[in-house]
Amino acid sequence: MPDQDRLYVRTPEFARVAERIAHVTALTSRLNVLPFDDEAGRAALLTEILGRPLPATATLYPPFHTDHGLRIDIGEHVFVNQGCTFFDQGGIRLGDGVLIGPRTSLISSDHPLAASERADYITRAPVTVEAGAWLGAAVPASRSDGARWSAPGPSSPRTSRRTPSSPERRRPCANGGRTEPGVRRRRDGADGPCAPRGTLDTKIEHPFL
Repeated sequence: MPDQDRLYVRTPEFARVAERIAHVTALTSRLNVLPFDDEAGRAALLTEILGRPLPATATLYPPFHTDHGLRIDIGEHVFVNQGCTFFDQGGIRLGDGVLIGPRTSLISSDHPLAASERADYITRAPVTVEAGAWLGAAVPASRSDGARWSAPGPSSPRTSRRTPSSPERRRPCANGGRTEPGVRRRRDGADGPCAPRGTLDTKIEHPFL
């Protein structure tokens, strides 16, 4: 991974990021206890969190959590349901018409796999959900090499496809197997050794569509 995609600890930049994390966490803690019908208060806090007003056609329901906020780009007619977490140090972009189900986590930062490096820096890479895509409930996205979802085509009306922004890495599974890029995850989990847990190296079939 290029050095510019790493944030090293014990540096001035890391100190600035830590300060921003503390500030935005205070803002989201206030957002998440507002009465639901306090739309003006919600809009004002989201403007502080995102660094600009939410588009008039977009909706973001609390509770909501982020570790930066200023690197979230939300398009027109976007809907983000309750309980979502957007860690956006690497950048998160939601294209026009994107739908995000409840408890979805978009995580654009990560730690290196090597234990000897894990406390030295974090990695950052963008997460992009392209226009018209729908991520169903509790979809996780946490990849140090970035992640991208695109809207399904007419022959695949019930899926959104994750496409890599860099070469695929197969991930080890808890049961010792390995995921295979591009396979469909069936509801009965019968597509291979990792099917019950799922993976971002799959074409995800959302269970509620």
